[in-house]
Amino acid sequence: MEKVELSKEEFMELLARKPDYSGSEGNLYKVKSGIYKLYHNPYIYSDTRLEQIISFQPKMKRTKLPLGAIYFNSQFIGAILYPFEQAASFESLYHSELKNRIQKLRDLNQNLQELTTNGLVLEDLFYENLILDENGNVQIIDTDGDNIRLFQNKNQLNLLLKQFRTLILECSMPGSNEFDYEKLKHPAMNAKSLTYDMIEQLLTYLEASSAVKQFQKTIK
Repeated sequence: MEKVELSKEEFMELLARKPDYSGSEGNLYKVKSGIYKLYHNPYIYSDTRLEQIISFQPKMKRTKLPLGAIYFNSQFIGAILYPFEQAASFESLYHSELKNRIQKLRDLNQNLQELTTNGLVLEDLFYENLILDENGNVQIIDTDGDNIRLFQNKNQLNLLLKQFRTLILECSMPGSNEFDYEKLKHPAMNAKSLTYDMIEQLLTYLEASSAVKQFQKTIK
C-alpha cells in the first residue's frame, strides 16, 4: 500500500484549494500522482481497514481499489484513489440507447460479482458511486470508506441486490417514478431475495419488454 505523509505546507495548500469534488465522506483533490481524498472526520476511519481492502486488488481484474493512505502529523487523514482520467458520470448513460444501458448494467453485474466472489461487498450502490471510464467501462468508485465491507453474511448481499434492482429500473427507465411498475411482470421485480442470475434475467426481460420500449419512446 502506498503511503503519503503530507508536510504542513502541502496540507495547508490542499485545504486552501477548492475541492475538485466534495462528497459525504470527504473532499477530493487532483494532484500529480492521482486523487487525494481528505476525510471530513478522519478519526472514524482506519488505515488498517483501508490496507485490508487494498490487499484484495491482485484478485480484481475489473475493479480498481484505492492505492494508499494519506497522513498528516502521523495521523491517518485520507486515501489515495485511482485517477480515472476523462471519466463520465454513470447518470450520463441514462438517456443513451436502451441497448447500451442494458449492456452497461450487465457490465456492472460482472463488477459486483467480482467483488462478492472475492470476499468484498458494496453496501451503498447508487449512481453517484459509479462512473464510466475513458474507455466507457463501468467502474465502482468510493471504495475506501464505509461503502465497501468484507463479505460476512447473506443479508449484505440481499441489500446489495435490492439496491441494484432499484438502479436497474432507474437506468432502464429514466423518470421511472412516473412509470407503472405493475406493467412489468417479472419474478425478479417482487422477489424477496434476488440472485445475480435473476438480475440477468430481469435485464434480458427489460431489453425485450414492449412496456419498456413504449416508455422509451416517450422520453426521446
